[in-house]
Amino acid sequence: EPQIADFDPEVDRMLWPVSGNVLMDYSPDNLIYDATLDQYRTNDSISIAGTESEDVFAAAGGIVVEVGYLDEIGNYVVLDHGNGFETTYGQLDENIPVTKDQTIVKGQKIGSIGSPSWYSVAIGTHVDFQVTVNGEPVNPMDYLENTLED
Repeated sequence: EPQIADFDPEVDRMLWPVSGNVLMDYSPDNLIYDATLDQYRTNDSISIAGTESEDVFAAAGGIVVEVGYLDEIGNYVVLDHGNGFETTYGQLDENIPVTKDQTIVKGQKIGSIGSPSWYSVAIGTHVDFQVTVNGEPVNPMDYLENTLED
């Protein structure tokens, strides 16, 4: 059994937090169109479609390092997966069932989809999902399991 907070990108794949389509791609360098803000901007996360109050699951085992609220991503949870990996789940409803310092296993429910915050209302209900390595955003698609092959 691997340690809880010991994500190894060589062998481990992340679980999709919800099983929806990607509404807004990761694009840290190239501007992509943001329908809500009616402008082109970079995007350091992906937005995955879902329905309101749908369960959101931990992409990998880890420790809850932060539970909070930001205007941009609404209610959110940050998990530390070890080896410099962290994931952030935004656009959650306010009933977050996990607390700081709690140990989480892969696939555990960490929240539910809320109403989109003002910043992203035009793309509809979704989860904002970010992966960082040593604090730097990376493309989540490089780490998520390929659902077509399952």
